[in-house]
Order: sequence, then structure tokens, then C-alpha cells
Amino acid sequence: MAVTEGRRHRLYTKFEEVIGAEEASTVMELLPPVGWADVATKDQVRADLQIVENRLRVEIADLRVGFAKDLRTIFITSFTAHTAMTALIVSLAKVF
Repeated sequence: MAVTEGRRHRLYTKFEEVIGAEEASTVMELLPPVGWADVATKDQVRADLQIVENRLRVEIADLRVGFAKDLRTIFITSFTAHTAMTALIVSLAKVF
């Protein structure tokens, strides 16, 4: 049997008659806002967290691979430029 707003209101009204308005409000605030079928269990939360952690590990690994490739490219480019500049300086030094 699904919990509807009408049923929740009747429950609140009954609580209000039996235990008073303030206490009835407190009890109703403790109830979930929707049916219990929509409330996640600890196991579901843990499973979802594990999925997120696994995805994050994959993304971090991909970033590391990309970073390593980029770093290698930067190193080779810098080394080549440095070697070319050294050769140019040596050539100019011989001319002058």
C-alpha cells in the first residue's frame, strides 16, 4: 500500500489527537519524505561509492598516462631546442 499525502495527513491528525500537535509534528519530521522503497540502504550507498571510486581510479590512471606522454613530449622538444641553440651558439662563436 503506497503512502500518499492524504494518508500521511490522517496519520498526523491521529497523532495530534493522541499525543499533541508539537509531538505529532516531531514524529512526522522523523518519517522519510517518500515511501521506504525510495530510501537507500547502507549496502546500496557502499556499492554506489565503490562504483564512483573505481571510475575515479580509472580517470586518475588516464590522467597520469596523459601527463607522462605530455611530459615526455615537453622534454624532447626542450632538449631539441636546447641542442639547436647550443649548435647555433657554437657556430656563431666560430664565425666571430
